[in-house]
Amino acid sequence: MAFIYLLARQYDAAIELYRKLVESAPGNAHFRFLLGASYVAKGMYMEGIAELEKAVALDNAPERWDRYPMLAYAYGVAGRRVEALKILQEQKRLAKQRYIANYNFAIVYTGLGELDLAFEYLNKAYDDGYPLIVVPSKPLFDKLRSDPRYTALLERISRPR
Repeated sequence: MAFIYLLARQYDAAIELYRKLVESAPGNAHFRFLLGASYVAKGMYMEGIAELEKAVALDNAPERWDRYPMLAYAYGVAGRRVEALKILQEQKRLAKQRYIANYNFAIVYTGLGELDLAFEYLNKAYDDGYPLIVVPSKPLFDKLRSDPRYTALLERISRPR
């Protein structure tokens, strides 16, 4: 239910339920990640970053689409550009050694406000076959909605391959 609240942009309800989940399972990285994402979506950056940092510490897997890119996104929207760029550079370094989805880079560039690069990497992710059907539901991409490239991307996503 908490995830539905997050996607519905009902952040207070999502935060309340995720707090309860974190209290019941403080070592669960996924619950902490989603609580952090809910805080960030609401604009409570300090709280969100704190939870996302805990999620990353609990589940140190930089190749995942969610933990590190979302932490970098949070740093970016909170004005902590240096920390966001550090994660971005680490993601780029890892991409030379193993698969890191272009979607990861799109998340980070969105948080940094570098929308040209965000769209570039979203389109690369689509070209790679990454399932971008989730993009419209993700609050982190809301800042892209007013851009005509967002509509074009949604049209690409909705077409059968």
